[in-house]
Amino acid sequence: MFKFRFDTDTLKPISQYLFEIKQSSDISPKRLFIYPTGLCDDKCKYCVDGVNAKDTAFLQYNKEKDFFGNRLYIDKLISDIIKLKIIDLHIFGGGEPFFYKENLFYFLDKLKKVDIFTRVITNANSLNDADIKMIVAEKLLSQLNISFSTDSDAAAKNIYARAERHAHSLEVLNSITRYKHIYKTDFPKIHVMFVILNINYNKVVEIIELLKEHAIEFFMFQPLRIPLNARMEMALSQEQEQEFIKSIPDIEKMLKKHNMRSNIDSLKPLSSSPLNTQVTEGMFSEWVKGNNLAGNFYGAASCNSQLINKYGLKITCHMPLTTTAICYNGNIPFCAFKYNEQYRLNYFDTPSLLAFVQSQEHKGFVNYFINGTLPEICKDCSFCIPCENEAIKHNFANLLENAAQHIHKN
Repeated sequence: MFKFRFDTDTLKPISQYLFEIKQSSDISPKRLFIYPTGLCDDKCKYCVDGVNAKDTAFLQYNKEKDFFGNRLYIDKLISDIIKLKIIDLHIFGGGEPFFYKENLFYFLDKLKKVDIFTRVITNANSLNDADIKMIVAEKLLSQLNISFSTDSDAAAKNIYARAERHAHSLEVLNSITRYKHIYKTDFPKIHVMFVILNINYNKVVEIIELLKEHAIEFFMFQPLRIPLNARMEMALSQEQEQEFIKSIPDIEKMLKKHNMRSNIDSLKPLSSSPLNTQVTEGMFSEWVKGNNLAGNFYGAASCNSQLINKYGLKITCHMPLTTTAICYNGNIPFCAFKYNEQYRLNYFDTPSLLAFVQSQEHKGFVNYFINGTLPEICKDCSFCIPCENEAIKHNFANLLENAAQHIHKN
């Protein structure tokens, strides 16, 4: 019945779509990033998102228009996802997706019969055993990514609002593992997101050991994002950074032992400071945290890495052709990575996402990317995801080979 909901390789259908694009094609997103709220039920000391993004105009939180605080917006979004035939949905960022827990479950329940790969990134604070039972039994999610950065309650006390978060996260993982066994399912797939801090950088092996019973599919390392002109007390020193890098072989062995994929390669030194990433105005997006093929955070590649499709079209960057994002305040960015560059249209004020996709502003922007060029706002972009780009190139090669074999047979 479902082609996409229980297939973790969402890049294959996305690649097929890109492979078939013509100059005259109507461009419609296949992937949607949603930031449901600017609010959170925790207060992480390193957080620079949501209501903590106080000095960033395009991220300003409006309590009267917080996305998932309003079921009218949610119903509109459900309708748009179905009409546009979105196949890959990421729910994360800004605040905590389950802050409006009843509304998020309302949304997920309405989508459970829709063929869409759905992933949520959460701190798991508000989830309980009954919630997990419902998620697993009702098959509400394809993937659940849980933030997990501690080896003990004592460490959690130094990062979060409550020390109990560490033990609670383990309880949530225990519930997931138990109910997946009871209902004989591999879904939701479980990813964890580990933020590299100066109080946990040397505890990775121990943390992986804590998680070994839970069939963690992907261990995502997230470098600390440091706000411009801010001194972050949790950043790694140069000595700690070098110590971490030296420990990577041991971490790799432990990951392999427990069959956990990861973005560990992206932590190897490609720049002068790979583990502390300075945040500028264009760096709001955290979507890479939940991506199947986690990319390199440090920008060794350029967005000029072109894809050439079936019709010989040169695609300079696939993101605007495949992916649309909506912030908790309704803002729609030109690019899912550059939240400081906004369309004039706000999602809450447009008739539908389809109307937005068909707008001249959107059409004019995406046309750059099937003309082999880049618009001015992309000039200094360094958010390319080389791993994803290479995977799409690989899929293109397979599609070309299949097409050639088909022609030969006929």
